Amino acid sequence: MGKKNLIFQFKVEYLRLGLTKPEIAKYLGISLPTLNLRIKDPLNFTIINLLKLKKLGFNYDYYGQLLSEFKIDSSKKTL
Repeated sequence: MGKKNLIFQFKVEYLRLGLTKPEIAKYLGISLPTLNLRIKDPLNFTIINLLKLKKLGFNYDYYGQLLSEFKIDSSKKTL
């Protein structure tokens, strides 16, 4: 699953929940520019951010996609 799909899925989720990006940023305790950067590169979301998104009602499928990206990214690391 690529970053473009994760970006699209994030938008689908916040629209489904009737939220705006400024509302999400405020709930996460981050600035809107920071949220935009994290949406563009979802691997920059912190565990706390992900837990808060889950509390907001973000779908589990979004987390599954994020976790698969973490696994792919981790497998590319070398010593």
